[in-house]
Amino acid sequence: MIYDFTLQQVSFVLGLLYILSHGYVLLQPKQAEKFLLAAPRHAALGVGLMVLATLWFTWLMVNVDLMEWHHLRRIFVIAGLVGGVLVVIYMKELLTGRALGVLLLLAAYVLLDAAFLRDEPLKLLVVVNAYAYVIAGMFLAASPYYLRDVLSLFYRDPRWMPVAAGAGVVWGGVLLVLACWVF
Repeated sequence: MIYDFTLQQVSFVLGLLYILSHGYVLLQPKQAEKFLLAAPRHAALGVGLMVLATLWFTWLMVNVDLMEWHHLRRIFVIAGLVGGVLVVIYMKELLTGRALGVLLLLAAYVLLDAAFLRDEPLKLLVVVNAYAYVIAGMFLAASPYYLRDVLSLFYRDPRWMPVAAGAGVVWGGVLLVLACWVF
């Protein structure tokens, strides 16, 4: 286990993030629409998220137990740094989606690490959330245009985004309840 987060901490932070992000979409729909529809092609946001993902991956390679591969640690660290720089330089198109995909994959590990060897059956809600991140992260990292397409789909009909944002707020509330009273 790399991270020292408890399931309660992870569930609380994740629930809070869901409530804040989806609540913003509900409370400021015009500003959120403008930001979300521009985000997939926003260069500075994409570079910032990719730098964060690269640094997180590099930190993970420095600290994870590589077992029989420990003698290659330096190569993995350098490859992670160089790979992140090359992605920023040569894959500028829809970089935000690609970086978000990598961050979702890295975040899924945090969720699964916190739920590891826990006996509560409701931990499966966090685990399902983690595997949803894995699936979404793989799609976004490989095909970042899906972020643009999904956001455009939600804003095509004005009724869809409030429903999706409301579902996100409810899911965040469920995670907060779990963090405060179950875990």
